[in-house]
Amino acid sequence: MKKLVLKFGLFVFCLFGSFSVFPCGGTWNACGSDDVIALGSDALDNCCAGSAIVIHDICEGRAFLMVVPENGPNSSCGG
Repeated sequence: MKKLVLKFGLFVFCLFGSFSVFPCGGTWNACGSDDVIALGSDALDNCCAGSAIVIHDICEGRAFLMVVPENGPNSSCGG
């Protein structure tokens, strides 16, 4: 029973933790042009200048490198 409770707690933490933290680096998966554009827009709003993100469009089989040109208005580095 303890293991089940711990696994459920970890699942809930991962689920809700992912909504509260916006990663400004690494590889993100998208599906289609609209999703790629939405992720790029989120990065521009939330990331600091120089953040590098690879957006992998898993539906179209393409990848895009995005480097944020300036501090976003919602970023922790003071947009």
